Amino acid sequence: MDYLKKVAEKQILSSPLIKKHIPRLVETVKTRRVAREFKIGRLSAAASMCIGKDASAFLEELGVTDRISAKLRRRIEQGLHEFERVWQDWDASVRQCEEVFWNYTRQEWRPDDARLAIHRERRIKSEARMRPLQQLGFLLDKPFVPSVRFSIPSPDDIPAALENSLQHPEELFAAPDTMPPIETSYKVPGPSGQEYVIRFPSPSRFMGDMVFARIFEPRKPLDGQPTLIYSGAFGMAYDQLTYWPEETNLGRPLAALGYRVVIIESPWHGRRISEGFSSGEPFLSTAPLGCVQFVSAQVQETAVLMHWARTSGSSAVAVAGISLGGMAMQQLVCRCRGWPARLRPDAALLSAATSHAEHIVRDSELSHMIGLTDALQNAGWNDQTIMMLNNIFDTPAPAIDPRRVNMVFGAYDSLVPYATATAIADAWRLPQENIITWSTGHLGVLMDMLKTPQGYDLFLGVLQKARG
Repeated sequence: MDYLKKVAEKQILSSPLIKKHIPRLVETVKTRRVAREFKIGRLSAAASMCIGKDASAFLEELGVTDRISAKLRRRIEQGLHEFERVWQDWDASVRQCEEVFWNYTRQEWRPDDARLAIHRERRIKSEARMRPLQQLGFLLDKPFVPSVRFSIPSPDDIPAALENSLQHPEELFAAPDTMPPIETSYKVPGPSGQEYVIRFPSPSRFMGDMVFARIFEPRKPLDGQPTLIYSGAFGMAYDQLTYWPEETNLGRPLAALGYRVVIIESPWHGRRISEGFSSGEPFLSTAPLGCVQFVSAQVQETAVLMHWARTSGSSAVAVAGISLGGMAMQQLVCRCRGWPARLRPDAALLSAATSHAEHIVRDSELSHMIGLTDALQNAGWNDQTIMMLNNIFDTPAPAIDPRRVNMVFGAYDSLVPYATATAIADAWRLPQENIITWSTGHLGVLMDMLKTPQGYDLFLGVLQKARG
């Protein structure tokens, strides 16, 4: 019955008639589903920290202080025991993939189809770990399960955490002086050409981890090897799940037309999940400091990818970003003015994005649902204290020709208010034909960009602008 209910809900929400006439209702329902996904991620993150431990450790990891009945405690113990087997299977598959795809000089005997089977198996096991509904899903409706584990810094802590960046925000967005060494995984044949992953140490002083990016190479590249560097939305798990929309609807279709596609795994997401957190969770749990750290790191890491693309044959490079990824690319477009010419993009596509992420996380509908608004207020953040970050999130005029920048907005966006977002397009003096508005909300823009012909055409358009 639950399955049939979910199928019916999905069909209703995707109905063109419903989307056209009651977009606000559709957006609210979808936002609630996103908040539920956060809870699933929190359960997985807490359970992953409690391998070999008991229910008390798990409840402590969740931050639960309520009294739990003996019956529920026994059920949690059983769920943790079952999850431990899932986690161990996943861990073993990750180790095997490291050998097969990164230490492949010792694995040359293994045929490509066997490597792909190992890759697919890892994704299945990774999804089981990240979405432990069979083992712990009974806890989703419990009010004591949080969506996010908050550790909000006080406004008084920000000057020390950011050092001179409050007065000199350009330091946060400086291109790396020295490019880090880049490793390349074993390349396997995909439907449109070779597919592989590159990795390198993050140049950001806030990260200290490895950056991963999936590469989709065209079998027959166009002249100049045009490349799209794409930054996804908040919370994406990339190929840690069995279905990855950007892989199916963006990377492979564009590669089939001769374009190279680079999809970066954002800080704290995908393979870069921080221990004890779900995908992307530190961005929210440490806001607004986490907002600054994320955008700064994503900009600097994209500069490395720009260098890699240019030095591996691309004469035209476009950047694109959706939602949180769009915010980062928006900063890149206006902060790269002092960068070497080879590191500046030739065109940009920014969807459901705006500057001042610190205001968005404080005031959005989703923030209210998951308790972030209250957590920020309790930590001392208000209209006055949050103004200290204005210099960092300001978006000066773009460093590339405004005619080569497209922006996409949702008229009923409850996360990135339409008026606030379009004000940037006006300030940047974008041509009217470069400002696209859809009758949908924030999550509707995300879906339509990756699953409709009009979204796909916009990606094609920005690549053509980069070539032109």
